[in-house]
Amino acid sequence: MEQRQRVVNELRAMGARVIKVFMETCSGKLGYANENGLTKPYTAVRTRAARYALRNDAVLVAESVSRYLRSDFYQKDRQDVRPSCDEWEELKFRTLDVPLYTLEVPSIRPDAERKIQTLRGLEAKRPYAKRRKPKKPGYMKERREALLPVVMELRKAGNSMRIIAKRTGVPFTTINDWLKRC
Repeated sequence: MEQRQRVVNELRAMGARVIKVFMETCSGKLGYANENGLTKPYTAVRTRAARYALRNDAVLVAESVSRYLRSDFYQKDRQDVRPSCDEWEELKFRTLDVPLYTLEVPSIRPDAERKIQTLRGLEAKRPYAKRRKPKKPGYMKERREALLPVVMELRKAGNSMRIIAKRTGVPFTTINDWLKRC
């Protein structure tokens, strides 16, 4: 389940009414301009969301604190760096003092937060993310012995190896190998 859907589902489970969803993909760092021009991207979506929340007497909700703000010193190898007081004040200013809520505890450790995000990502890819059960020795031979008569019958009927592969679920290169051996 993707992050947005998780937030919406958990809010609805708590009885909250979701009136609008704003999505933003950026570094999580606040943008600012200096005399040389724009050095970091302004997060216009965050400000639009805050204005909308202010007009509708609502609050902003994110999965975790890092979804609102990351320190200017945050890096891939230094994920434990927390935002400074000045960065929090800037976020407060940009969100127009609209209350900010998170699903996770604001003091969650970065490694625990990353674990939650990883599990959410795996959940989104569920059929592919599961570990496969170890196969018993000889499983390929059993499969070949079970499917080879079907493959040979389909081939005699004039079907191509790709069509046979689609019907049996066996890669066409494997079917080619089987037919060469017979």
